[in-house]
Amino acid sequence: MMLETYDIAIIGGGINGIATGIALLESKANIKVIILEKEPEIGLHASGRNSGVLHSGFYYSPKSLRAIFCKQGNVELTNFCKDSNIPILNTGKVVVTRNESELNDLTRLAERGQENNIDIELMPDTELKKIEPLAKTVRSFIYSRTTSVSDPKLVIEKLLDKYLYLGGKILYSQKVRLKFNHAEVIIGPEMKIKAKFIVNTAGVHSQKISQQIGIGNEYGFIPFLGKYLIAPNKLGLNSLVYPVPNPDRPFLGVHLTKTTNNKIKIGPTAIPVLGKEQYTISSALGSTEILETLKSAWRFIRNNPREVSKFLAHEWSTLNSKKLVKEASYLVPDVSIINNWEKGNAGIRAQLVDLKIGVLVEDFSIKEFQNSLHLLNGISPGWTCALPFGRYLADHFILPKL
Repeated sequence: MMLETYDIAIIGGGINGIATGIALLESKANIKVIILEKEPEIGLHASGRNSGVLHSGFYYSPKSLRAIFCKQGNVELTNFCKDSNIPILNTGKVVVTRNESELNDLTRLAERGQENNIDIELMPDTELKKIEPLAKTVRSFIYSRTTSVSDPKLVIEKLLDKYLYLGGKILYSQKVRLKFNHAEVIIGPEMKIKAKFIVNTAGVHSQKISQQIGIGNEYGFIPFLGKYLIAPNKLGLNSLVYPVPNPDRPFLGVHLTKTTNNKIKIGPTAIPVLGKEQYTISSALGSTEILETLKSAWRFIRNNPREVSKFLAHEWSTLNSKKLVKEASYLVPDVSIINNWEKGNAGIRAQLVDLKIGVLVEDFSIKEFQNSLHLLNGISPGWTCALPFGRYLADHFILPKL
């Protein structure tokens, strides 16, 4: 059996794994880093299937890791796209109200953005036509100037190029089994990798990997299917248009975004499903995975049955494409005249659940154990945050241990 030794082995070749690898290679000379990716190529899951929105950072609780890294991540990812000749559109975003009952939540959202020092403005409805003529609102709206869109698949491919240029290595089609004997990682029957430090950024599978060494048993996962509809942008939509998010729910609601190839997307949904890679309702699932998801879902439902039941009923209704278009028409009425919507590339947002109290974990969750680090919850806006967040993991948790 071959034996290869590295300073750091990163499990998972998504954007967080690659960004962390880049940060390590840029921070310390002659360091040996390897990424172990279970798929035959990168970008097949969340890092290549997300909306491509570079968020500005006004949604997130002040002092949360999401709030801390989103603003800087937006700047760095924007610069990376420009430097790498990746298409990027500075569309801006408007958050509109559907009725007067949402005005208080809109004001609180604007105050949060100001507390996070984000460049947003709460504006009267008379100004909306100057920014996004197709949208409608009641009395007020939020305008975010620094929200942009890019192509997530191109971004992760260019980041991998940079990682490899810096001297990093990646192995594909690898199933990892952790064994802590001087940080040994066993990979398949033919290769053994030994590393001084293990970084687990395996996305929806991170908790399963951490449980191999007894970490993360207090958590479960609920996967949510993000379905999109997509059509040519014949309406001439200028900006991204979002609803005021329900403060009792962890998602931003069905919204309209643009793509770099001049299309409109409606979505995503947040339909609870049973599988962490269940991109269609009919996807094959294992019995163990189903039972684990049901356990997590039951704890979540039991904590707040009335609100969760309303949320689940609403999201399941969005399986119907007509329902999705109708929801979007409250924001931009003219979307209802488009009749050639197609299904876009669906994604999965696997949300970490604290099994003890039955709530969804609303920030990045990081666990340390011996000479290993585990990112158990890399939730939105993880794509936007990735570059400074990868540096944070490298500088605060990994390099001090080497």
